Amino acid sequence: MLYKNLKKKQIQKFSYLLTIVSFFVLFGQNCSAFINSGIQIRENGYENIVIGIEEQVEEDIQLLDNLKREFTQASNFLFSITKKRVFFKDIIILIPNSWTTEVYYDDSIVKSSNSRIKNSTWESYENSDILIENWDYSTNEIPFVVNYASKCGETGDNIIFPSKFFLDMDRSERLFGSVTNFIVNLWSQFRYGIHPEYPFENGKNKNEFYLNENGEIEPTRCNADIIGKIRDKNSGSDCNDFLPSGLPSSECIFEEETDSRSLMLIPPSLIKMNEFCDNKTDEFIHNRIAPTLHNNLCNGQSIWEVLRNHPDFRNFNNMPKSHILTTKPKFHVLKSRIKKTVLLIDKSIHYMHELDLKNLKNALIDYARLMVDDEMVIGVVHFERTAKVISRMMPAKDFKHKVDFYDAIVPKNESGSNSNLWNGISLSLSLLEINQNNQILASGGRIVLITNSLSDPHHPNINNIFNETKKNGIIVDVIKYGSNKDEKLENLVKMTNGLIFRIHQDLIDIWSSLNAISNRDKTNLNKNIEIASMMFDFGEKKSSIHFFIDSSISKKNSVLKIIFNFRGIKEKVDLSIFEPRGAQYDTGLTLKCNKTNVEDLKDQEDLVCEFFKPKHGKWNIKINSPWDDSYKLKISAMVFFGINKKYHRPKIGYYYFDDKYKRNTLSDITGIVEAKARWAESVLDDKYTQSIYMALSIGNKPIVNAKVVATVYRPTGDFVKIQLYDNGLNSDRFKDDGIYSKYFTEFNSNGIYFGKVEVLTEKESKICHYKTIGTSVYVANINSDYSKNNSNKELCSPVQNIHRVIHLESFEMKNYRKNLDLIPPSKIKDLQVLNIDFRNEFVQLGFTAPGNDYEIGRCLKYEIRISKNASYFLSNKNLIEGNIGAKIISAQIRALDEHHNYGEWSNFVNIKLSNEIKYSSRIKSVPKSIQTKKIDSLQDIKETQNFYSSIIIIISDNFDNFAVGSKI
Repeated sequence: MLYKNLKKKQIQKFSYLLTIVSFFVLFGQNCSAFINSGIQIRENGYENIVIGIEEQVEEDIQLLDNLKREFTQASNFLFSITKKRVFFKDIIILIPNSWTTEVYYDDSIVKSSNSRIKNSTWESYENSDILIENWDYSTNEIPFVVNYASKCGETGDNIIFPSKFFLDMDRSERLFGSVTNFIVNLWSQFRYGIHPEYPFENGKNKNEFYLNENGEIEPTRCNADIIGKIRDKNSGSDCNDFLPSGLPSSECIFEEETDSRSLMLIPPSLIKMNEFCDNKTDEFIHNRIAPTLHNNLCNGQSIWEVLRNHPDFRNFNNMPKSHILTTKPKFHVLKSRIKKTVLLIDKSIHYMHELDLKNLKNALIDYARLMVDDEMVIGVVHFERTAKVISRMMPAKDFKHKVDFYDAIVPKNESGSNSNLWNGISLSLSLLEINQNNQILASGGRIVLITNSLSDPHHPNINNIFNETKKNGIIVDVIKYGSNKDEKLENLVKMTNGLIFRIHQDLIDIWSSLNAISNRDKTNLNKNIEIASMMFDFGEKKSSIHFFIDSSISKKNSVLKIIFNFRGIKEKVDLSIFEPRGAQYDTGLTLKCNKTNVEDLKDQEDLVCEFFKPKHGKWNIKINSPWDDSYKLKISAMVFFGINKKYHRPKIGYYYFDDKYKRNTLSDITGIVEAKARWAESVLDDKYTQSIYMALSIGNKPIVNAKVVATVYRPTGDFVKIQLYDNGLNSDRFKDDGIYSKYFTEFNSNGIYFGKVEVLTEKESKICHYKTIGTSVYVANINSDYSKNNSNKELCSPVQNIHRVIHLESFEMKNYRKNLDLIPPSKIKDLQVLNIDFRNEFVQLGFTAPGNDYEIGRCLKYEIRISKNASYFLSNKNLIEGNIGAKIISAQIRALDEHHNYGEWSNFVNIKLSNEIKYSSRIKSVPKSIQTKKIDSLQDIKETQNFYSSIIIIISDNFDNFAVGSKI
């Protein structure tokens, strides 16, 4: 077995020499939040699967009928393909509250004139396992799984289908083949954490082909018995364009032999699938060495190997049962519940700074006035040692005219006794059950707790509160002033799939937190948006700031709110706001908004301005101060949707600007801009692996080349900024898939870490029309006359001036050890053969170099290992030592740092030892002649965090023997 560190002393141990003779840097300087599902499995059957239908989907009973039929067939197929282990036992279909349908005979009710659709309790659209959405022409109508932050074998977030998929079944069969197989394939990706058996794109290497152990060209696919032909992806004719590695270039594709219809969006082999690949049977053997997405992310495991390690099947769980007589699911059709929220406010916040109290009052008023829908039912409870109802449950639209509600919403005093939040939660649970007219309300709802207190871990009613909260499907969200850990309260939030936000004057304010919570009860079409959140230290007389509004905002009924928070101000300043295309609003704090003055800001009061239907483009803010002393200014810009121009505006010191100009329709953005961010882990205990993920798209089309920067607040009180990349390296799964990511390594203590992610699309930013977010491959747009003759550049179009802020949930670091390096270098993901020179007997490999701590810093050295067969790498056995005796060799590389932290082994490459071109017998049509094309070793890599490296391997004695050494 050969496994050697690359040091000069080892060269003399071998009689033949394979030497790394050149290692060089080509450019650069460095060496470089969570969905809870209610699904349960009992007696081999999955229960509580929720299919949620989006509010914008038109009412159609046929959709319900088709969902029942297709998932019944999928259940039977799932039972078969898992060898009688699991099936769909219980499925809930959640229809929108706006649907007028009152009677539908599902499997939970007896057909009668009194049978009516019940309201949901714990079920909600935002936490559904399968989403049915109303996609328009701006979206690729291709179902997909949201699992971009999931590892191999981990359950994803959800599956998303367009409603048209289940309304036009003939069309779906034509485009996707067997709908039954397709549903089960998506379920397997979602539930079991497997991945498609498509080629894994690696830089410019599309990996459509690879070399098998005989040195023959094979197409990339799950099962090696699938046959087909090589063709040019543009012309459809023979493809004779080859790379120096001896493989067909990216212009060549493999076309499976099939009698299927002409337009297919998935490989025919998947359509015909009747069992999962495995390595323990003689049939449908998994192709472990093919460079597929699944092999890359699951280290060559077959699908069954991943399934056997999944909790649903591990330790002999859900073993095959032949006596199960039916796999038909029971369906329950429910209507989305009326949305209810109790604002539970700690009276001890009365001791906070006066400015913080004013911020809280204004933000709570905006919560009822702008953030939530009119139909939302809201109640208010204050608590200290005991709790008191301030307002009974009533629709938000009734609050909007109640001045006394605004006056009472924030506690004005407290008795000085310790706050007991469990008493507050207990009263809130009772309040959620009865409205202002003493009518009983349906189960479910939300408690938004605003506190700066710690809970009593020994309260006698804690267990009852936990049980009642879970039983009634209540979600508990917490907005906390301070970063102290509260284990009992955090367990309650986690159990109910709630959120925790920690207020920090420089990063996260009360408006942002309430807005994020309110958005959980909204569809993507109506979610409010945070445009900017900026903190500045000023010490000059004149300063300017800007942010952007995109056209997807300006063409909807919306309100732009700009919040100015000054700290350290001594005298009045002049502040001017400039709309796009020149319109100016002179303020002056004495703010001259609409010729109205307010008091000077010597008491550090906030200033809030609102604009109805803001124009798209660049908004400029200029500040003129008569003095040079430093002061701080925090600016937040938020947009609220679904607002009528004549909406009620309470007189609380706000200033308004109405739209006076026609819109310029150039550079319109069609569709909904979606931006979501999360941490990979919620708790770090014995490991130091944490990543930030941010998904950016319009509909489900990815936006690439955006600038994405995360600001992370650390327990020690400071914060760090890091940039996220969508380059397919390090923590990022695929290049240009709209998912931006970054390893986070800058820990400095135990405690709570939280922050925000800011997004800005710039000159180079584009939307990719023929990709689906989170995937690496281009697909045919089924809504257009798309031709594969288009190049990738033509498949994307510019998209600028999108500005978003997304706040991250917190995570906890435990067992931090100072001055102890436990962070390894990143995995090398793009190892490839750049050149094979048979005359001079050398091979050139290239890769993007990792760092010392993932991609940060400079790694110490590399290890390389070589084998006759890449499958040996998966078992760490039979690596080559001495005579090769093979037609190809396989190589892998990994980095290590000065503290002996080893990175993962890279993807492997196969190196042919002969210039003969041979084809697998499964390829039925081969080119008559070939042309070798030079590969660009730089691969257009432009990121500053990494540099591209190259290794020259010299193999002597006619490739018969080798040894390993180094020269770095």
